[in-house]
Amino acid sequence: MTDHYSTVTRTGCLGNIMNSLVGALVGLGLFLGSFALLWYNEGRVNLAIIAQDSVPISATAAQPALEGKLVAATGTLASKETLGDTFLHPGDYLMLQRVVEMYAWEEDSRSTTTKNRDGSS
Repeated sequence: MTDHYSTVTRTGCLGNIMNSLVGALVGLGLFLGSFALLWYNEGRVNLAIIAQDSVPISATAAQPALEGKLVAATGTLASKETLGDTFLHPGDYLMLQRVVEMYAWEEDSRSTTTKNRDGSS
């Protein structure tokens, strides 16, 4: 028969409190570190690579063949209207308006359940 040894360790009250505090500090550090990691990852998008895939177009004429594709237009923006309100001093500003459309369909679904004489359906 082989000899069997077991070691029993006991942690006191102060040791338990210290272990809890260390665990809480590690958790807080990981939580705060996750924000730094997310910020770093989101900033890594290379817009130059995305812009290389765009098709350059003239800003003066519309080209229906390029509808739905990524395009790059350069030109001068000018406005004949003067915009302003209580917070914005009147001036030659440009107001951009985005129109978003969503297309969906309605789905109609029906089901019927009939009970048999024996109670099953």
